[in-house]
Amino acid sequence: MISGDCRLSRFFAGPDQDTSPFFEAVLPVTVLGDHAYTFPANAVALDIARDVDSSSEVSDFAKKSLNLTDKSGRSIAMQWMAQSLGAVDGEFVGIIVTWDSHSNLDDEHRLEFVLVKGREDSQGFTLTRIVYGDPLQ
Repeated sequence: MISGDCRLSRFFAGPDQDTSPFFEAVLPVTVLGDHAYTFPANAVALDIARDVDSSSEVSDFAKKSLNLTDKSGRSIAMQWMAQSLGAVDGEFVGIIVTWDSHSNLDDEHRLEFVLVKGREDSQGFTLTRIVYGDPLQ
């Protein structure tokens, strides 16, 4: 699904030279949810909030500190997609919501995201942009 011209990077960083940093970052995490949209993704913040609230792995502190159900939270989630992916109206985008549980210390656990943008082609669906990590770090 990843095309040869797919741009892959962490939030707010330059492009990865290969796919190994991406796979090292996402393979040991727990997936809380995955969602596909046609941009603008109006429901993205509510979907993230539902994924987090329904997870038994996410601490109550983390659940309370993530406030995506109000208007500003929805706006921030939409901005992540627009700015990080360069998404414009009508493009296919998606999000994978993950919980990083590498550490044994609860305060070091955190939400991480994989944002994707793609296109439909003769092969089906091809990813053209992937941004991953914690946009709040």
